[in-house]
Amino acid sequence: MPRHLLILACTLACSATAAANDPWMRSGVLERLYGTSAHLRDAADLNRQLRLTDAQDSELRRLASSERKLALRLSGARSRAEATAFRAQLMAFRTEEDRKVRAALGGKYDAFRTWVRTWWTRTVQTAR
Repeated sequence: MPRHLLILACTLACSATAAANDPWMRSGVLERLYGTSAHLRDAADLNRQLRLTDAQDSELRRLASSERKLALRLSGARSRAEATAFRAQLMAFRTEEDRKVRAALGGKYDAFRTWVRTWWTRTVQTAR
């Protein structure tokens, strides 16, 4: 195999692995982190490690609350069509949530995403 194709294949494989370990756009990360008593220490750890300001912490908590409310509303789907519409709403919400988190955290956004991936992997492994 030519070297450039091998490099491309390795890059794509690494990207696919990273995407599989990244829950951000496919799971209720903030709701789980801030909305469950089991993870309150983790939320405090995030705050401490990233040195979040009170405003940044408050925004993440507010978004977690919005995420929780949406999940409760969406859990009431009674038909396949309703479930499909709800999934579309959820993806739109997560896209907007990402925009708001990016705006709130500014230069800390990349560190936040790294922290989330590490925390999620550790949390999922502990749950198994």
